[in-house]
Amino acid sequence: MKKLFLPFLLAIGLALPASAQDEELTSIFAISPIGAIKGGLDVVYQMKITNFLALTVPASFYYDWTYPTAVGIIVNKTGDFTSTKAPISYAGGLGAKFLLAGNGIADSFYIEPRISAGYSQFGVKYNAQGKERTLSNSHVYLFPMVRFGWDWVYKTGVYLS
Repeated sequence: MKKLFLPFLLAIGLALPASAQDEELTSIFAISPIGAIKGGLDVVYQMKITNFLALTVPASFYYDWTYPTAVGIIVNKTGDFTSTKAPISYAGGLGAKFLLAGNGIADSFYIEPRISAGYSQFGVKYNAQGKERTLSNSHVYLFPMVRFGWDWVYKTGVYLS
């Protein structure tokens, strides 16, 4: 499954931004191929409000396929553990991207205050010194942040930030 999932996400991440952008550059929908490395999907929709402001709606979903291996190495070197909760996380948010060049969605610096909310969980059962132990976590989070960066927007539809 992993052998099919990662190439599929990579292909979508490379192809979709090139076809999802309209000619007037009033909105962009992009998928990050980098999230696929850990079994995730990161998407961002950006809609131009004015030449100085764009609304951003980020969303992500991760099923961390590297987690069982990491837990097996850290918790129990023999790998004698079972998963009790799937290692998943998902989040969504809302941001206001201030386009400092004032040219709309184009190559420029930006400042983006953003707030994201999400849910994350994992859980394992393992044996330690002959006793069965459980390690689990699940939480809901609210994460405010401010991003500063540079956008590269190509006429072919490729969008890098």
